[in-house]
Amino acid sequence: MRQIGLLILFCSLTGAVLAVPAQGRYTGDPIVGVTARSLAMGEVGLIGATGPIEGSRNPAQLAYLPKGLHVEAVAMFPETIESRSFPIYDGFAGVLAQNQYTSNSMGDAQFALGASFSMKSENGMPWTVAFVTKPVLDYYYTYFEEVRDRYSTGGLQDRILGRVSDKTEGVRRWTGLSAAVPVWNKLSAGLSVGINSGSIKTKSIFNRYLPSDSNAVTQVTNDPDNAQLETRAGLTMQVNNRLRAGVNLTLRGGWNDKITTDTTLSNYSSSHTTVINRTYPTSVGGAIEYIPGQALRSRIVLELEWTNWKSADLGYAGQHLLNTMEVRAGVEHRVLPEVPVRFGFRYAPSPFDQEMAVSYLSGGTGYESGNWNLDLAIQFGHLNTTGPDPVPDNLFGGLPRNDLDQIQDRMFRFTAGVSYTFGGKE
Repeated sequence: MRQIGLLILFCSLTGAVLAVPAQGRYTGDPIVGVTARSLAMGEVGLIGATGPIEGSRNPAQLAYLPKGLHVEAVAMFPETIESRSFPIYDGFAGVLAQNQYTSNSMGDAQFALGASFSMKSENGMPWTVAFVTKPVLDYYYTYFEEVRDRYSTGGLQDRILGRVSDKTEGVRRWTGLSAAVPVWNKLSAGLSVGINSGSIKTKSIFNRYLPSDSNAVTQVTNDPDNAQLETRAGLTMQVNNRLRAGVNLTLRGGWNDKITTDTTLSNYSSSHTTVINRTYPTSVGGAIEYIPGQALRSRIVLELEWTNWKSADLGYAGQHLLNTMEVRAGVEHRVLPEVPVRFGFRYAPSPFDQEMAVSYLSGGTGYESGNWNLDLAIQFGHLNTTGPDPVPDNLFGGLPRNDLDQIQDRMFRFTAGVSYTFGGKE
């Protein structure tokens, strides 16, 4: 009976935790405002933007967009495959092999639409206003595990104690308005105000075979009480024909997360609602774009972004967040006037654990035809880390493992974008 009670409590707590996007365990989740061009160049986006979506990350760079109406659409399909294993020992405490006991997947389908309108000022730089909406649609996370008694002595070996499955689905949206104006000479300033909203639902099923059959079902709904306000301010300066620099400040508002947990087990059912106030960090970023050579066929971009995670409170008990410094770098070279080739690198440290930093490599190309632009990009990442067993075996009548899980995450992202400029390019 005690194990049944622990199972009910574990269902409620696990469902509440899994309702938070799994990718949030490390900052490897895609940056809002990434286009195919940006992804191919290591997810740079604080300088040298070519459209309103990427430009909203540092709104000052919108001042460099072509005069007239510019519209673009971007689709991104991230996928992460996670495998978990633990060591199997021989009689002399030596590790024989790693037993992979589960493989999970997480991802989403992201779509972004943006439009900007620019008019030339007296000094030749345009006044620009942009509207961007970036919904994250059909977010999902799936987890399945067969809990087995691998430490039983005598009798039936490797027997199934139970099965655990989780499925998370949800929608996140970002909608914002940005503006950029010339300030002095070749210096521009910009401001962007956006709103984050959406909800996430998790359904967890815990099936326990021994000593008696029981099926616990937990459904958790994260429904924010308010929309989160995000404000970005930036400056961009064209130093000379080859060098452009920019800085950006991001302020994120709080998020009151209303979590409703419904649990059923045999003839038992419960429901309770809690509200967690989550506060998010401030970020400061800087970037430079350099054009080597006289032909102006290549671009090199380097970005650094510092995030003050220590000031954030995500509502987790015992959390100890770390400040992070993210590095993004990319290069673009035009093999033909209308065909660019791009490569990039992104180093994304985690605020939860230094060992969970992720490095990404990316590449892509594009094609320009008149007022049309088409861009494609692909990105790969890999993470090796350790973590506790998410479903301890003793909840199902087995013996707990003292070893941490070996976790391998393989990330893959594909992005495509198209844009059109009305009135001709300059």
